[in-house]
Amino acid sequence: MKLKPVCRPFLIFTLVALLSGIFTACSPERRLARQFVTLKEPVTVLLVSPDIVYKKSYKVPDSVDISLLPENEAEAALFFQTRLLQFTNDSIFINDFMQGVVSALHSAGIKVYAADSSLRFIQSETPAYIINVAQLQLEEYYDSLITSPDIFNDDQLYVIYYTAINMNSWYELSRLNSESSNRQVLFNSKTVQDFVEGGMRYVPISGDYKFMSTVDSLTMSDLYELAGHVGFLNGSQLYDYLMNAWIRQHLPKQSGPIKMFSYNPISGELKRSNDR
Repeated sequence: MKLKPVCRPFLIFTLVALLSGIFTACSPERRLARQFVTLKEPVTVLLVSPDIVYKKSYKVPDSVDISLLPENEAEAALFFQTRLLQFTNDSIFINDFMQGVVSALHSAGIKVYAADSSLRFIQSETPAYIINVAQLQLEEYYDSLITSPDIFNDDQLYVIYYTAINMNSWYELSRLNSESSNRQVLFNSKTVQDFVEGGMRYVPISGDYKFMSTVDSLTMSDLYELAGHVGFLNGSQLYDYLMNAWIRQHLPKQSGPIKMFSYNPISGELKRSNDR
């Protein structure tokens, strides 16, 4: 039986059509997100810095029954159990944190004004937002790592205690000259901690294996440096919020859920938020 040759033009047309479908099958949200990240200064931000850092300790001293103390004395007893918070300089921490936020927004193409440049901010021709860092809070506490080496049939659990600190931040966002007076409040929390390592190690003198652990404690220098890193992460997430708000404003009215996107200004990667 003689086979009929396949029409080559039909194959080429089909392939082109398929490829065209692949590259054009892009959601409206993704197209708008790509447009937003390519705009020069798509929005302008007035960034308001906090004045103080609120500090909270959950480190309970062994020698004092906190429940028997008046509230102010109990808080003082807890505070002076902290290894880092009692020595934290608010101005240094706020400065490093805010520099991280500004750096993230700048790297993504957002024009940022400080509070003392409000007149220039008001004259901006692009959509403008006021972002007030309403509160920064540090919480210091003990945490623990429970591990079982699972070696030599050793089913004993070993506990390593270390210090952890939550860096909490609250943001108030409002759009300049918006018909709506609603103000969005956003919350973010990141945790930093001592570096902890533990495992079974051979002791040549005794010829035995013993569980040993090391804790590389956070220093004040580490805390200030991490404030900058956390500020940068927060700034990146604020950018995502502004981008998705811009997408919502430019989408035609629809009843379905809106896809959220996240942008990494360092790698240039744009992805769905839930893909992280």
